[in-house]
Amino acid sequence: MRAIKKKSLQMSTRAYYRNFTFTDDENAKGRVLKKRTSTHCICQDGALLCAPEWEKILKPNGTPLHCNMSNISGFGMLRLQNDDLGDTYHDLPYVTTTTGGFYLFVEELNAFFTAAINQGKIFPFVAIGKNEKKVVLCTEGQLLFINPDGSQEVIISEGVLPAGAIFKHRLFAAMKGATLKYSEAESFGDFDETKGAHEIRFPNMGGDIVALKVYDDALYVFFENGLMRLEVRGDVSDFYAEKLDYAGGTIYPTTVCVGEDGLYFLSSSGIQRLKGKRVERLDLTIDTPSAPSGKESCSVYNGQPIFQYSKENGMNVVILVNRDRKSVTPLREIMIVSPGPDGSVLLMDKYRGIWKWVDDGNFFVEGNFTAYETDFGFTGRKTVRKLRFEGKGELKVVVQSGKRRWARLLTFVNGFAEAELSERGESFVFIFNLKRKSKLFKMHVEFETVK
Repeated sequence: MRAIKKKSLQMSTRAYYRNFTFTDDENAKGRVLKKRTSTHCICQDGALLCAPEWEKILKPNGTPLHCNMSNISGFGMLRLQNDDLGDTYHDLPYVTTTTGGFYLFVEELNAFFTAAINQGKIFPFVAIGKNEKKVVLCTEGQLLFINPDGSQEVIISEGVLPAGAIFKHRLFAAMKGATLKYSEAESFGDFDETKGAHEIRFPNMGGDIVALKVYDDALYVFFENGLMRLEVRGDVSDFYAEKLDYAGGTIYPTTVCVGEDGLYFLSSSGIQRLKGKRVERLDLTIDTPSAPSGKESCSVYNGQPIFQYSKENGMNVVILVNRDRKSVTPLREIMIVSPGPDGSVLLMDKYRGIWKWVDDGNFFVEGNFTAYETDFGFTGRKTVRKLRFEGKGELKVVVQSGKRRWARLLTFVNGFAEAELSERGESFVFIFNLKRKSKLFKMHVEFETVK
């Protein structure tokens, strides 16, 4: 009998390498893993970060609360004086538009305080009165009161600069020529000098007043490149003004905020902290613009400053200054964050309206990100051999193909973590669980195709 020879079936393989970043843009092109679902995760500059989730604020009929935020000219925080004459404050977010719109969100009312201003760009100062809810603002050099019905009262008709504050039961308004005007005591709209109103001049400060902020029982007066501390001894007419040592460059006036351990603001040289009479630059490397645009903003979460600004290349940046004051945490691109009165945090997003995040006591939460299925750009069966990640902290990665599921917990060492595997399939779903304070910058995949 003649022997029958069997031909062996041989399969050829070819290795490929791909790098992937992460995005929540479904229309993104290139080598990116697109978000399918996400909890407590955001994509920023191609990286994957932990971030809090936000809950939509709804009207009584269940529809989302929005305001018409087209043609935005400015946004920030207004300090609401909770009683008519006291010194207790609560900050509220506002938006102004190029068409003269003014929107102030009041969470207690779950509504917007709105007004239409026709005199050009609007610079709100403060909201006053528990019942009246008047807003003090400057526009075209005038000092105005805006009432809840939208009516306006002109308090000072010319020469007013966009800086003001309530201090010692008087309204202070910045005027041209490095001058402060202050109202009669307990009468914010009365600037009649015969009744106790007056003005303070600050010579040789190298520019006009750009911001005022009350902190630690003193009024801090910010100039373009300088600082004064105004302390009142008895009546306002008995004051002591002291020039502070400052060499931090141009001050960005719309970023001055009160943190848990001092006043914070951006300048052309970085993040500055003012505590008492001492100003220091935080040892942080951030890419601030060379000059203020007026669109920079600030807020405070749980005593920690939040700054939003645009880099020279136009990219928007939002950062939280961490409690160690030596590092920052990037946040999602937002309009503004405002601490609410019930421990919540409000977010004003120009694309999605008003949102709220109820504070669970921990800003950094674990996040989960599930990407859309990918075949790496190749049809047919493949075998994933190796994954290499760039990032920091801890990461749990899951790879799924059909009913097959592979999972591994990884810790980044010197910015890298990797795992070997042998997962077969035509396409794969990647799921990432980011531990607290972790970041994932890039994923490198090694795989083989089978012919």
